[in-house]
Order: sequence, then C-alpha cells, then structure tokens
Amino acid sequence: MKKFLLFFLITHALSGWCADFDCLFIGSSPFSLLEAIYQSSLGKRTLVIDSASTCGGAWRTLSVCGVEGVDLGCHEIGSDPDLETFLTDCMGCRLVSLDDKAEMGFYFSRGCSELMGALYQLLSKSSVQVHLNTRVEEVSSQGSEALVKTTNGTFTAERVFVTPMSAFSIRDGGSFFP
Repeated sequence: MKKFLLFFLITHALSGWCADFDCLFIGSSPFSLLEAIYQSSLGKRTLVIDSASTCGGAWRTLSVCGVEGVDLGCHEIGSDPDLETFLTDCMGCRLVSLDDKAEMGFYFSRGCSELMGALYQLLSKSSVQVHLNTRVEEVSSQGSEALVKTTNGTFTAERVFVTPMSAFSIRDGGSFFP
C-alpha cells in the first residue's frame, strides 16, 4: 500500500498535480477577469497578475480637466442581444443605446467604470486571487507546468492565459517574454 501511495504522489507531482494554480492570467482586462471568474466557478485555483495598481487594462476611467469618469478609450461592445442580456442580467450593468434604433449597439450607462465595478463585485464573491503591482519577469516551461517568475514571487500553473495587448506576448515556440 505504501508503494502504491508513493507511486500515486510521484505520478501526480510529475503530471502537474502540485501546481500552485490551475489557471494563471497575465493582465486584468475585463475579458481575462470574466474568464478567471468562470474558471474559479468550475473549481479551478485561479490567479490574476497585473503590473498596474488597478484591474481593467485599457478599460479605465480618468479625471480629465476636472471632469470625472472620462473613459480612457471607448470600447465597442456591439449590438448582439445575447451580449446585452448577459451584461444586464448576469453582470448587473445598465446599458444605453448608441442611437434611436440600437443599430449602432449599446454602451454602459456610466462608462467602463460600470463594467469594472460589476467585475470587482463578482471577484469579491469568487476565490480568484488577484496580485496587482506585480510584474511578470519570465514564464518558462517546467514539464507540463508553466513557471511564472514575478516581482512578488514565483508560481506554477497548469495553464497560463496572456491578455491580448498586455506587456507580455508569445514568441515563436510558445515561450514568453516581457
């Protein structure tokens, strides 16, 4: 029995069973946060790492010339009725039509801060760990796991997701670089 248990532990250690996280996200755009929350709801151990001090990537609001709540960049969210239903019913966002007939689509009634506020609420109810002010220095392969070195520690993960447009990108051969 002891030999079987030792074999079981070694086999699972080699297959990634001992990874710190099942899913690790580099970057905290709304899309990454939604996927992280979803993976967490499936029981996955999930970590989001971002070098910024707040989540959202380019989905931010700023104060410009004393005007609060100015979107950093308007992001098209389209006119798909299923997306509208998801954002209103599941996320709790209030959307407004961009024209009289909603042909141009819709946007958040209070800008992208409304979406980020809804995501922060969902994050607070999930088991997703978020490490802000944490820069990824290197990602490498360690067997079937990824080894992620950051300014605040080193983590292993079975899967690494890189947010499009983040400071990290994929190189030839699947290696990562900052």
